Amino acid sequence: ETSNFAEALQYVHNLYKTCVDRGESPSRVALIGRKRSQIIPYQVYFASKNIPFYAAEDLQVFLSGTFDRLLDLLRIKTRVDQILNSLRIKTRVVGGEQFQNIIVENLLKLCDLVKRFPLSRKDRDSLTLHVQRAHPTTMSDGINALSSYRVDLKGSNTEGSMSQSMASSIRLFMESANVSETLLALSEHFGGVAS
Repeated sequence: ETSNFAEALQYVHNLYKTCVDRGESPSRVALIGRKRSQIIPYQVYFASKNIPFYAAEDLQVFLSGTFDRLLDLLRIKTRVDQILNSLRIKTRVVGGEQFQNIIVENLLKLCDLVKRFPLSRKDRDSLTLHVQRAHPTTMSDGINALSSYRVDLKGSNTEGSMSQSMASSIRLFMESANVSETLLALSEHFGGVAS
């Protein structure tokens, strides 16, 4: 037993290293999960360490829509603030409609994948207007605007409980410092990635 997901990733990685250090085949290590989505973070983690990983065809995350959604999330995490900073340097403008459009577009992608189901058309339109009215200049500003949203969102949003929960999940993902933290945030809060 491990106390958390990061410890579980490290434990399996250590098993792999022990096999390699002893000259044994690492193919002796097998991962079994109750659900397919539990195996996906290991594939991504091992890929980040250049460790070969074999999965049955129906689990090949790198050949699936799940992997495409995962790549979209990682691009948002790593590139949105870079794009905004580049625009600031090129245009010498702190914010504006172009900034808001980039932030809103990417925040809505995150909202679609956090929790289990994507935003409805009605939720998307209403949330878009709310975030635009906040005039965000960073993703953090956009997440703060989401947190302050009080209209129904993916169902009931009593006293902002759903919008605050979504904002918290997105912030954990965006602020994760390494692969383990990123995968932990994804596995715990982004049910829409694997669906």
